[in-house]
Amino acid sequence: MSCQTLHCRLFLMSLALVLAFAPAATAQPAAPSVLELPGQPAKGGGEDPNDCADGVVVDDGSAETGYGWVPSVIEGEYVQEFDADQFPSRRLRSVCVCWLRSRMDRTIDFEVVFYRQIEDPENEGRLIPADAPYAVFPANAEVIPKGITESFFEVGVADLPIPIGRSYIGVRWDARADQFFFICADQSEETEPVNVFFRDDRADGDWESVFESLDPIFNDHRALMIRPLPGPVLPVDIPVLEPKGLILLASALAMLALALLKRRL
Repeated sequence: MSCQTLHCRLFLMSLALVLAFAPAATAQPAAPSVLELPGQPAKGGGEDPNDCADGVVVDDGSAETGYGWVPSVIEGEYVQEFDADQFPSRRLRSVCVCWLRSRMDRTIDFEVVFYRQIEDPENEGRLIPADAPYAVFPANAEVIPKGITESFFEVGVADLPIPIGRSYIGVRWDARADQFFFICADQSEETEPVNVFFRDDRADGDWESVFESLDPIFNDHRALMIRPLPGPVLPVDIPVLEPKGLILLASALAMLALALLKRRL
């Protein structure tokens, strides 16, 4: 593109001065990753209590019951709905899961799973989790207290991005290997109800909402005690002119203004 007029040349001169004297934008460091290894030990539990109160909390901190599976289930899942607006950084540092148990075994292997929201292909207008997760983080929790005693376990998720809109975060585990473990559930009337979906290998992979289920365990459902911890909101560096650059830019703009004034006279 040629630049023949005085106005055009002065504009290009001003633009060149801005680019020449503005310091280069500083690259932002990556958010810290807390993922250790596949099968990572979850932090927390009876010997290292942590209520994960700095996460996205939709429960009241008190478990009235727990949701689990009969020992014949090979793969059972519970996932809770979250909205991207709950995570200002659009990334997750970790996820805290509250576990209960009713038998002697106090260690469970599980996976933290993430699903996008889709429209049910068989039911127009019904929104459900996708068939396959977009991220899976294996973990294990130890020293789970017996009985109704809230105990959170934190699992690192490697600064995982959150999809736009709504998505689902939850857990799945093999109830044959780890029997009589339950994810904490809040049934307090004061808690705002949050949708939860569940499925297991006996149901052909179909998701069912706790609000649609006929199982009486869900009659008073309010929320699962799953607390995602957002990653930090990184500052954005805005390039600024140094003093010398400001002087030259002001001079160029003055020249442009003078040229325009002369054309009008």
